[in-house]
Amino acid sequence: MKKILTVGIVPLVALVCLAGPAWSGETVELQFKPAEGAEFSYTLKSEQKSESDQWSSGSKISTDISVVVSSVTDGAAKLTLTAKNFKASGESARSDWDSESNADYSLEGQEFKVTVSRDGKTQSESIEVSSGGDRRRGWIRRGLASPIQEIAVLLPSKAVEVGESWEAESELPRTGRWLRGLDFPLKVSSTLASVEEVNGIKCAKIVQKMYGKVEDQEVGGGNFEATVNEMVFDGEITAYVAVDGGHVVKLTAKSTTESDIESDRGKWQSKTTRTRTLELK
Repeated sequence: MKKILTVGIVPLVALVCLAGPAWSGETVELQFKPAEGAEFSYTLKSEQKSESDQWSSGSKISTDISVVVSSVTDGAAKLTLTAKNFKASGESARSDWDSESNADYSLEGQEFKVTVSRDGKTQSESIEVSSGGDRRRGWIRRGLASPIQEIAVLLPSKAVEVGESWEAESELPRTGRWLRGLDFPLKVSSTLASVEEVNGIKCAKIVQKMYGKVEDQEVGGGNFEATVNEMVFDGEITAYVAVDGGHVVKLTAKSTTESDIESDRGKWQSKTTRTRTLELK
């Protein structure tokens, strides 16, 4: 089986889709190359559940994402993403919340700047997500912003044929304050499973499996510091990517993170599961 090496940030995503005609034995060259000024619109749904021996929490997101290609320079596309029709809700031992009854938890109209290279590597610019001075609310809002920015998938560095695989090096996105300083490399194995028509668009079906494990790392900052005794991430993405243009047409993702962490506030073990779907409108 042929293998290729690429490097990038993996967006935590995947997909369920309606497929049309398939092309067998085809070789395709996949690059993210939208035209400057192009516009896309997506529907995003995301859910997260966390449980530990001390607490449990969960959140759900439903939003449209407007994507405008602001510029293309040296093969890198700068995108402006805007959250529209944003709805979110969550629950924890402390309290429940939702964006419709409390606008402090809404990201409606929030813009995000993202740069995507030809091979799908994504870099998000730092953004100010106002929390009104409430640390817990700020943590929640930053967590809600993360899946919105995961707009692309890693692509191979050369043309691939159906059945061919390639390897990638990536890292786990870090959204919580306590994860500052965490170095979490991921190994990503991708396969071009097929070439199919999805919603009238010729697409490459890419299946990606991700795995990572870290031990004995100091994380956090400010008034909270901790030691990650062990953290294991296991995830899978199935993405349908337009052969012409390299943008996502449909995708679904699922992942599990298991952690063993301790600080001066105590020690806990937790398990977090995430699911995410993204679909071109």
